Amino acid sequence: MNGLLELVGLLAGSFVSRDYEEEPVKITVTVQGITVFIEDGFVELAKGSEHIVPRWVARELAAKGYATITEDGIDKERLAKLLFLEDRYKSQPRFEELKGYFYRRLGEKIKETLEEHGKSRDLRRLEELSESVKMYRDALVSLTRLRAKKIVGFLTAPGYPAEAVNNLSLEEKIFFNSLRTLLDTYFKVIIGVDVGEPGK
Repeated sequence: MNGLLELVGLLAGSFVSRDYEEEPVKITVTVQGITVFIEDGFVELAKGSEHIVPRWVARELAAKGYATITEDGIDKERLAKLLFLEDRYKSQPRFEELKGYFYRRLGEKIKETLEEHGKSRDLRRLEELSESVKMYRDALVSLTRLRAKKIVGFLTAPGYPAEAVNNLSLEEKIFFNSLRTLLDTYFKVIIGVDVGEPGK
């Protein structure tokens, strides 16, 4: 049984990885006269123009210096505020809004910071980058624990506010729906009692 659940987890992880790369990202073009293939055809991108493209396209354009990614970034100030609010309201049925694949973006931020750390020779900058990596990792663990605990609480309580679920990241929505299905199966199939949809 555990092996089956692990397989489902691996399949979900593959889906998330692929879906994350297709997530729409806003870019600002930094050079004149480049043409890229997006969806159904070629599009000419003018310098200074803004476009919504899949993440993998945005990453390629940014790597070549053709564009900058201008989506809402993840920085230390925003993370500190998120952690403060999540901790403050941990016993209340509410979540701060996390857009898209928030945890994937945070993981990418950690990876980028580690890569910069590996290339830097400036001791002061190395210290700053080390502190940033620690802060990002601590925030990732703390946010995951705080919010996962609340999600589990939602599903084992008599009801939950639907608007709170709308503020979950896409990873958390997958977790929420998977756990809800698992609990429903547990009650109906293993216990043999239909208690209604978990959390409702």
